[in-house]
Amino acid sequence: MADPIKIIKSDHRMVEKLFKGYEQLSGGALRAKQKIAEDICVALTLHAEMEETIMYPKQEEKFNNEGDKMVEEAYAEHEVIKGLIAALEEMDPDDPQFDAKLKVLQEVVSHHVKEEEQELLPKTEKEFSEEELSEMGNEMGAFKAENN
Repeated sequence: MADPIKIIKSDHRMVEKLFKGYEQLSGGALRAKQKIAEDICVALTLHAEMEETIMYPKQEEKFNNEGDKMVEEAYAEHEVIKGLIAALEEMDPDDPQFDAKLKVLQEVVSHHVKEEEQELLPKTEKEFSEEELSEMGNEMGAFKAENN
């Protein structure tokens, strides 16, 4: 059984490691900064797509109003994240705004991860049956296999 909660959390930990790796680079390590920033953007883009096509629609179907608000907020946070990714993809790492934009992206992602792990995922575990969770996890596993 593929566990969708573990898949989501695993992606979160991986992106956190990438951000930490970026923070440890010195100002002049432009190529390394570019590479890690690209890895962060790709990971976040795929993760958001997986949540938006598999998990969020199922949550919207299942949850009551309070849960729907959580999902809508998660979608809105994804839009902010996508905007920052688009801006970063247009910039060079020697641009004075590059580090600042990446830092803002990290802060938005950190906030999103915290809310998702403290509110949305526990609600998902509570509201969905083991069979439904397993099915969702299998879909996420297939998505990850296709996109890696």
